[in-house]
Amino acid sequence: MTPQDSWPELRYQDYNETRQTLHMYTQVIGKIRLALTPPLAQWGHAPLRLSADGFTTTPLWAGDGSLNADVDLIRHETRFERSDGRRVTIAHGTTVAEYYGGVRSALAELGVTVRINPVPQEVADPIPFDQDAKHHIYDPEQANRLWRAALRVGAVYDQSASGFWGKQTPPGLAWGGGDFSMTRFSGRAAQPPKGLPRIMTGSLDAESVTHTFVLGSDDAPAPAFITMGFPPGPGVESARVEPAEAGWVQMPSMSVFALGYDTVRGSSDPEATLRSFLRSTYEAFADAGRWDRTLLEQRAPNLTAVKAA
Repeated sequence: MTPQDSWPELRYQDYNETRQTLHMYTQVIGKIRLALTPPLAQWGHAPLRLSADGFTTTPLWAGDGSLNADVDLIRHETRFERSDGRRVTIAHGTTVAEYYGGVRSALAELGVTVRINPVPQEVADPIPFDQDAKHHIYDPEQANRLWRAALRVGAVYDQSASGFWGKQTPPGLAWGGGDFSMTRFSGRAAQPPKGLPRIMTGSLDAESVTHTFVLGSDDAPAPAFITMGFPPGPGVESARVEPAEAGWVQMPSMSVFALGYDTVRGSSDPEATLRSFLRSTYEAFADAGRWDRTLLEQRAPNLTAVKAA
């Protein structure tokens, strides 16, 4: 197997309808995570995390025990499990309305009371979950490909995070937009632009650089990597970044550095190619924003000498 073979081929026209259904499934689970998790700055408590078979909420606190919700993209089911061993599963491939009904029934069976807003976030023309019969197409192979791509990206995100001593978020599925991201912060506050929704102002109240794996849209029908910085800093658009195929792109609401997934996948060393993009675009935003890189990048952790007891 070549290095490229471990990065699944992703064709927008093949996965898009499955992506839309899966996006709504994960919004349901994400809202439950949001409701049952103590809040953290910049919505750090909201994303779903990678797991060995899909995405997970990590433990949620319910009553005198915990609850895990796992979106399993190998067995294609959502699994709810209490810390007392009780478990309920819901099969994927139904309409969002049926899926949501199954989730509500599962929570009731497990004795978990949670209230969520049943209207999806960050999507055009949202349909309440309990009324959504539109989104129902679910191709197990395509769903699994999307997760396996996120798994490859997550490994590189973790490698990239090593050596940064400031605050940064673990790789996570930002279920509002359906993107897979990690963010690092300068340690200084920022002023969000006026007039933004609360979900945006809560994300932009600190200087940050965010790396995001996006799955595309009808206007840009291809998966890609983007790096955005807030505030962007003067002259950042002129910075030289790697690899050569990466560039500065004007999107509807912001300007970002972008690199196509197929460019990474098709390179002789996909991991190294993506690492170079993450490193160089972070440095471009950090330098333009005059981050204290000496403080934030003191040294990589040296734990190899620590022996097991």
